[in-house]
Amino acid sequence: MSVAALDRFHRYLHELGLSRRSCAEYAKWARRWCRWCDRHHVDPLRPTRGDARDWADTLPGSWASRKQARTALRHWCACHDAGDAWEAVISPRKPRPRYRGLDHDGAVSVHRAAQLAGGRAGMATLLILYTGARAAEVAQMRWDGVDYRGQMIRWWRPKTSEVHEVPLHPTLADHLARFGGDRPEGFIFPGDRGAPHVQPGTVWEWVHRIGEMAGVDVSPHQLRATAISTALEGTSDLDAAAEFAGHRDPTVTRSHYTQTSRRRLKAAVDALTY
Repeated sequence: MSVAALDRFHRYLHELGLSRRSCAEYAKWARRWCRWCDRHHVDPLRPTRGDARDWADTLPGSWASRKQARTALRHWCACHDAGDAWEAVISPRKPRPRYRGLDHDGAVSVHRAAQLAGGRAGMATLLILYTGARAAEVAQMRWDGVDYRGQMIRWWRPKTSEVHEVPLHPTLADHLARFGGDRPEGFIFPGDRGAPHVQPGTVWEWVHRIGEMAGVDVSPHQLRATAISTALEGTSDLDAAAEFAGHRDPTVTRSHYTQTSRRRLKAAVDALTY
């Protein structure tokens, strides 16, 4: 495996202005490509379309994996002036997005259980329900990001390497004030044994625990989807819901986080009058 070529590729990705997460993912595919080339005595800097196609046959068949591998190889070829072999990596048809959040009754049950439970598990659950934050983001939230006077809450998003902020809901503000006490500092959820903050897996366990109390099988990402879809349905303002979710492309918000409830589906069928 060419260490120099991989180092150059890593610098190239950063120069494109991609997020750390994207750089890491594309670098992972590049290492996989180089290992395959080593095993099959292929020059990774001078691949043919047949080489790329044979490599693609060893990859997971999901749309997301193939798309990511194709994009990574495209960047690799552009970085090393290695031609257009990446075009031989064909992605299957993109699956239809499926809403993964909770229905209204499930969301109400989880919200009630989080309030009754209190503590760190309840607080983490409420943070996701009122901010749409991911588990990794909740784990790293800090008290200095909670602005009671300006009624805003902001936090660092590892996925995009940006600070995201949304209005602070009055209910969430009340719970944070009671949870934090007088003038708290540092991370909202400090870690154990010297760790600065808890891990995303801990947030997942907390949410799952609250879900069990509510009789609902739920994950942090499902709560995020619930928050975004509830905001979208409540305001009918796609741009505002996309800003709340932190999506640069509003079509992502519309396609992945639009809930079609039984009530709305029945109303659509009832409208069929000829």
